[in-house]
Amino acid sequence: MSWIDALTFDRPRLRPPAALEAIHEVEQQLGCRFPKDFVEFLTVHDGGDVCAKKYAIYSVGENHYPQNTLLAANRDLPPEYPLVNAGFGPNEQFGFRKVDLPAASCAVYRIFHETWELKHLAPSFRELLTALARCESI
Repeated sequence: MSWIDALTFDRPRLRPPAALEAIHEVEQQLGCRFPKDFVEFLTVHDGGDVCAKKYAIYSVGENHYPQNTLLAANRDLPPEYPLVNAGFGPNEQFGFRKVDLPAASCAVYRIFHETWELKHLAPSFRELLTALARCESI
């Protein structure tokens, strides 16, 4: 059993797995390498809604909401934008600082779009998911 399977999510709100090749294609298009724990999640669930639909993880593949893919969420951002967006919650997106990538694991930050101020959410994507599985506010 993987660490992802041990988390208690509303599974119907999560997408089927993404192929590793598709993940690498998105990484190439975005010009970055995702943290290992994020890639692991995508190979089990290619994004979806978590914590009573309060938060969403962007998918590699197409889904019901075209803007909720990793490519759409990171397209057309200025080069100085500090994050690779991985998902969103109430009012703000969250993701990994570009300067921290590539890394086996890296912290997750929320960005405030008006100021681009970053707020540390979790030391890793795995720890963020663990909090979201318990529906804790982040």
